[in-house]
Amino acid sequence: MTTVGYGDIVPRNWVGRVMACLVMVIGIGFFGWAIAQLSSAITIQKLHSDISDHQDLRNKLVATVQGTTSVAALEKLDAFVFPAKTIDLAYEKLLKEEVDALVFDSPTILYYARNRGAGRVSVVGPLFDIQYYGFLFPYGSDLREPVNRALLKLRKNGVYDRLYSKWFGSN
Repeated sequence: MTTVGYGDIVPRNWVGRVMACLVMVIGIGFFGWAIAQLSSAITIQKLHSDISDHQDLRNKLVATVQGTTSVAALEKLDAFVFPAKTIDLAYEKLLKEEVDALVFDSPTILYYARNRGAGRVSVVGPLFDIQYYGFLFPYGSDLREPVNRALLKLRKNGVYDRLYSKWFGSN
């Protein structure tokens, strides 16, 4: 559009020259916009993961820590399990893109994604194969009742929610 016939066809009066300038500026803007749209669509497609929940882990290579309940959960989903010796080795495999995903305990994953992995990893999908944490006391322990009361108090006064948000992000 800016060459207007390689110089053999040129506008002769001021109206034609103004129109030619407008066509050139609009043309450059249009092609710039079109190229930007194309490159952003390609970038989004590359960034969009094909894993959005636990069902998508089937036939994917998924890292977890060996000997944990995550291994059995992944085997039930028909994922190919890469059992790492430590969670740090599993994170490393994920960052090097040697595995497709990483599955482990929710607090550990959420903390990593919010801190050391911020901007490099993302947590997707809802929790699955939910297991609960607890405290173990000897039978008849005097600590059981005060610990239960303290935990209930933390939930009731909002401290638990603030701590959770601080370390793991919003619920």
